[in-house]
Amino acid sequence: MNPKRRTGLDACRRLLEREGFEIVDAVGDSSGTEPDLVAEGVGRRIFVIVLVGDEVDSDTTRDRIRRALGQSETRVYAPRILRWRVLSNLERWGLAGAPVLTY
Repeated sequence: MNPKRRTGLDACRRLLEREGFEIVDAVGDSSGTEPDLVAEGVGRRIFVIVLVGDEVDSDTTRDRIRRALGQSETRVYAPRILRWRVLSNLERWGLAGAPVLTY
C-alpha cells in the first residue's frame, strides 16, 4: 500500500475513534468501488473516502463519492494542503453534501 495512503487511513481511523466511532470495515485500497473505511457509532454509519495526490481530481473519485453519498453519511478526508481543491471539485461536481476534513 502507498505510504501516503496508509498514513491517511491511520490518521482517519484515529480521528473517528476519538469521536467514538468503531471501524467496522477497512478496505483502503482505492479500488474505486468501496469506501476506504466504514465507521459506526451512536446509531450512525459513515463511509469514509481518503484521498491522496492526484485522486483529488479524478473522475473515479467523483464517482466513488457520488455512490457513497447515495448509501450513507459520507466524509472525505484529504491532506490539509489539498482541502480547498477538494472543496472546489465537490462544488463543481455537484456533490456538496460530503464534508471535507483534513488529516
